[in-house]
Amino acid sequence: MYAQTLTDPEVLSVLRSKSAGGVRVRVLLGGAKTVKGNGELAQRLRGWGIGAAAQDDPYVHAKAAMADGARAYVGSANYTANSLDRNREAGLLLGPAGTAALGAAFEADFRASGGR
Repeated sequence: MYAQTLTDPEVLSVLRSKSAGGVRVRVLLGGAKTVKGNGELAQRLRGWGIGAAAQDDPYVHAKAAMADGARAYVGSANYTANSLDRNREAGLLLGPAGTAALGAAFEADFRASGGR
């Protein structure tokens, strides 16, 4: 998952639950130097068994989630209660080809960020 910001309690609960259930969950957050709290959030996620990092260069402005290597969501919504519950946002679901391209970019960014 790419997440510029990630503070929505419901999203965090689902990620934690999936990780506890044995699903491999990884999150690449917007830079800790730019988004207050993202460095601490990455540490908290790792404590839950979630692979996480905050990346400053290149800055993560993306909002995307991938599942099973076959589907992905890419959109404008940050993973915050305000963005998800109150804003007018837009998003697209990608099929296998788009998901593969997004997945390759995520893998490269996650490795470069030192994600663990």
